[in-house]
Amino acid sequence: MFLQIDYASDCSSYSKFILSIAFLSSLVYLAETVIIIQQPVKSLFSVQVKANDTAIFYLFR
Repeated sequence: MFLQIDYASDCSSYSKFILSIAFLSSLVYLAETVIIIQQPVKSLFSVQVKANDTAIFYLFR
């Protein structure tokens, strides 16, 4: 968020905006990973599915 504020004050550096979007997307993947890990194991989602989803989110991060 600080990079987006810095970009808003100085719009000549477009790379700050792209970098801030990358950090923001990493935060979204981290939140999704925490939500998946905290969910109890249900009959619909096995441990393998949770491990697979967690690995995919870490790969994207």
